[in-house]
This record gives sequence, C-alpha cells and structure tokens, in this order.
Amino acid sequence: MLLSSRHVRYTVLSFLCLFFSDYSSALEKLVLGMSQDHLAAASKLVLEQAYAQLGIEIETRAWPSERALTSSNYGELDGEVIRIYQVGKLYTNLIIVPVPVNHFDAMVFTKRRDIVVDGWESLKPLSVLMRIGSKYAEFGTQGPNVRKLPSYEEVFHTLNNSRFDVAVSTRIIGTQEIKRLGLKDVLMIEPPLQSYELFHFLHRKYENLVPDIEFVLKNMARQGEINKILVGYSDTLNHIEPRAEARTGVKGNGQ
Repeated sequence: MLLSSRHVRYTVLSFLCLFFSDYSSALEKLVLGMSQDHLAAASKLVLEQAYAQLGIEIETRAWPSERALTSSNYGELDGEVIRIYQVGKLYTNLIIVPVPVNHFDAMVFTKRRDIVVDGWESLKPLSVLMRIGSKYAEFGTQGPNVRKLPSYEEVFHTLNNSRFDVAVSTRIIGTQEIKRLGLKDVLMIEPPLQSYELFHFLHRKYENLVPDIEFVLKNMARQGEINKILVGYSDTLNHIEPRAEARTGVKGNGQ
C-alpha cells in the first residue's frame, strides 16, 4: 500500500521525536506572553502546531506588549510568542529560537500628502506616534517628538484627531485599524521603513528545550507549513475585513 507524502512526513517526525531530549519529553505546558495583535495571533498558531509535535501544550497571556515582555524576562512567563531579533540583546534572560516564525513591514501612516519616507532617519524632523512596547519602532526612532500610547486604536485615533505628523505601525495592523475605525483621511506610505523577521523566545530556564523546538520549526519551514499557516490566517482576516489601500494604490498586508 502506498503512503501519502503527508503520512510519510508525520511518520518520520514521530520517529524523530523519539530522539528529542528527555527534558522536552517531561515538559507538559508552557505559558507564553504575546502582544494583542494579528501578528502574534498568527504566530501563536504556528507555535501550537510546533509544540504539539513535542507533546507540549502552550497557553498564552495576551497582555500589553511591554508588560508581557518584562514578565517573560523575569521568568513570570516562560517566554514570548514572537519578538524581533534585537530584543534578546536588551532582555538577557530571553533566548532566541533562531528560526523565523513570522515577518512584517514597518510602515508610516499619515494624513499629510507631502511626506516622503526614506528609512527611519526621514522621521527625525516629524512628530511620531507609536504603541508602547513596539520595540522595532522604539529602536527606529526616539526623541522629544515621539509619543507612545497604550494601544494601536489610540495611536490611530490620535493621528486622525491631532496635529501629529505620522504614526508607525506594521502593515497588517495599520491597514486593519484604518478600516476598522473608518479613518478615510489616513494613508499608508510606501515603501516600508524596514522589514523584520520575528522569532520565538524562551526564558533561559528552558534553554535545554531550544534545540528541540528549533528542529521542529526548521522542519515546518522547510516543508512550507509555517507559510501555509500564516497565509491561512491572513486569508481569514481579509475575508472578515477588506484590506485598506496604500497611497500608491497597492493592496496587501505584507505577509
């Protein structure tokens, strides 16, 4: 009897799991911090499937971004669903799993028609809004003209109703907020400020687990399973809320 490619793949994975560390075999559950946004929600689906192959259940705490990150670094949570690579340099109790789980474009949103974007340096003369805990934006731009707010909803409401020049957000989150809040005067400017990969982090007390989950994620990436999960989430999201248009007329969420 011929076996399907999927059957063969999962049979091989089941066999390989016999060689995973005793550490991962004994662990039953992890509690991870995550931001309250679509990128984290999609990435959670990837990790749920990955950890299931190790026999580990994951729970998440959808807390404000900065609170979740601080709690993970202190060991109150077991790690972070996703963060940019640079987070590990600042929060030294967190260990990166070196396989990209997701990615995003950092974008500029504005009501002005005269702004030209050319990297983070181009924002220096402008007043900028960002969400608290958005580390990529904090690394990208700082100074007295930057205001941080607790949520993306507040960021975009403030942009729409104030004299701030721009807001910084990811492509997918920003376009969804524009659509959800009905902000007809707010536009997204191309090209992106920068593109980023997102990685899973574990607290150092789970250092011995890193090679096992790295192996599973690498295999999922090689088989196209990570991309399939992300595309499926994006398609569901776009079915519920149509994409907003950028100033260039290009539609999409950068996934």
